[in-house]
Amino acid sequence: MIAAVVAVDENNAIGWKGDMLISIPGDLKMFRELTSGHIVMMGRKTYDALPHGPLLNRTNVVITSRAGMQGARVKASNGAEYYIAELNSAKRWLQDEAKACGKHCFVIGGGMIYKELLSYCERVYLTRIHRAFDEADTWFPDIGKMPEWKIASCGEMQYNGETPYQFCIYEKIK
Repeated sequence: MIAAVVAVDENNAIGWKGDMLISIPGDLKMFRELTSGHIVMMGRKTYDALPHGPLLNRTNVVITSRAGMQGARVKASNGAEYYIAELNSAKRWLQDEAKACGKHCFVIGGGMIYKELLSYCERVYLTRIHRAFDEADTWFPDIGKMPEWKIASCGEMQYNGETPYQFCIYEKIK
């Protein structure tokens, strides 16, 4: 399965100056449980924003356009390994080999990576934050307006302090 995992506000904003709009412990726990043991694909800016380097217990693939970095296999100071790929090779892998690898692949950001790879996804795990943030510079595509996607489920409203949020799953219509 190829899926995207994202937390969006009411305007589909996902970030500001390279960071998340808000840290919600329940969302982070869901993300960790969902992606553990699988493959996570992210852009270089998303990777650079990770506070402790590559995510442990996952195969990390960092997508970059920086010349000379693609194809590298790197071991980080936290002991996790990650791979560096360019966008077209990541797309080819998603199209030709991802389903045969035996692991789920999760696209985890940022905005450009979601835009480029959403068409390869079968499912989107979306945390809807019921709040609009004044400062945002990165957005997720408005999946609710895309005819090829439908809501499969939405969980109960939860709260992070005063901020309501809920977990929703969108599935691609076949």
